[in-house]
Amino acid sequence: MKAQTGIVMKIEKNTAVVMKNGGEFVSLPANRSWKTGEVILLPEKRRSLRPFYTAAACLALVFTLGAGSFHYYYAQTSLVSIDVNPSIELGINRFNRVVETRALNPEGEQILAEQNLKNLPWQEAVDTIMGAEEMEGYFNSASDIVVTVYAKTADTQESMLKEVRQYVDTASAEYPALQSECHAVDEDTVSQAHDYGVTPGKYLYLQELKETDPDVDITDYTHHSIEELQGQIDACESHGEGTGHEEHNNHADTGETTTSPNDGQNSHHSEDSSDGQENHHHE
Repeated sequence: MKAQTGIVMKIEKNTAVVMKNGGEFVSLPANRSWKTGEVILLPEKRRSLRPFYTAAACLALVFTLGAGSFHYYYAQTSLVSIDVNPSIELGINRFNRVVETRALNPEGEQILAEQNLKNLPWQEAVDTIMGAEEMEGYFNSASDIVVTVYAKTADTQESMLKEVRQYVDTASAEYPALQSECHAVDEDTVSQAHDYGVTPGKYLYLQELKETDPDVDITDYTHHSIEELQGQIDACESHGEGTGHEEHNNHADTGETTTSPNDGQNSHHSEDSSDGQENHHHE
């Protein structure tokens, strides 16, 4: 029988309230090494005690944590999105655990269907996605990868941005043809992206396309990959249909930022700007 796991929701005195993967709460004698938010292996218990044990755990949860505890754990405080052709978002809670996964196209659905990322540390989830077998084909074909992060606090966002860049840099070192970018975005950008049914990373490209060709209807391009969007931007520029991409690169040369994050944007191909932010280039 496969061992079950759970997440430590609260430890009080010698008792821990643990949420199992299926959402069921149980009360257990606390191990000294356990920490709140940690994923633990649940000890086996006798079948005959299960009904009473579960009921007792539910009562313990009400009195120990209160009715808002479930929401407290599942409340999303940050986000990571990954775009190559697969478009995937990870909703992350205050314990740095993945509480929601979202695929925004069929390619993303295929990857998520083969992975169970719920309740994993977000770093492990990103590593799993980047290491998925399907990703290798995109990385080998000179694709563009865009990773964005959002967090409610500036310190958390900055820390997350540094960590995702490590994953992107590792992939870029292994696949030299891969073009890569990392961005921090603000809450408005996330909201606007979701209005169009895309990730924040893809929304940045849609914005750039609109700047390059003001007459374009970006809803026609929401299902395009990052590489296809970049190709459309380049095509507009070559026909003289706007200056958005040119201005974007000029901003990088002058030290101005081009998107609206709380903490700025970072990229694998980047130049430092005057306020410590970084801007991206496509070579």
